[in-house]
Amino acid sequence: MQCTAHDVANKDGYLRWSTPLRYLGDYYKPKGFARKRPHNFEVLESPDQSFRIAVAGGDHNVGLDEDGRMPHTKIDKGPLTGQAVGHNIYQLTFDPKVHPLFRELTAGAVQTYHLLWFFDEAENVIRSELSVPVEFTPTTKDRGLVTRYEPRLILPTILLSSNTEPEDEGDDGIDIDVPRKRG
Repeated sequence: MQCTAHDVANKDGYLRWSTPLRYLGDYYKPKGFARKRPHNFEVLESPDQSFRIAVAGGDHNVGLDEDGRMPHTKIDKGPLTGQAVGHNIYQLTFDPKVHPLFRELTAGAVQTYHLLWFFDEAENVIRSELSVPVEFTPTTKDRGLVTRYEPRLILPTILLSSNTEPEDEGDDGIDIDVPRKRG
């Protein structure tokens, strides 16, 4: 996902958001998952339609479970993310195991997960987690940050290869023996 100064300003962010969704869709479609766009909210939905996965960039706390530090989304999210978080909170409130009435209240409810990721440039790694967003903190009238996740499934860190060129051994000439064609 290389972008240059000649690309439009938001291309890099768009690629970082859209490419994981494409890969998830490609990988999980044969397993019954489907890409959905309810009200233009891009998600991957489970075969039984009980949960969805959305992709979001996060802050430096993504993939870390130290000292109770909680990750949050890197940029403001829109009202559809806020609604998804609200549905998640509602489902946490009514545990269907406690009383049969709660089963009716949560029937057909879809839980939304975030595949959160963070690129740590200093370490040259990508940290990620699959977590349920349960707190949406408004930053403007209809936008906000997701500031709490429960539960959090920390995924293995991805070590990126170093893109170093092999060192030049000092031999500037290239010797190739080309026999003369006779005939």
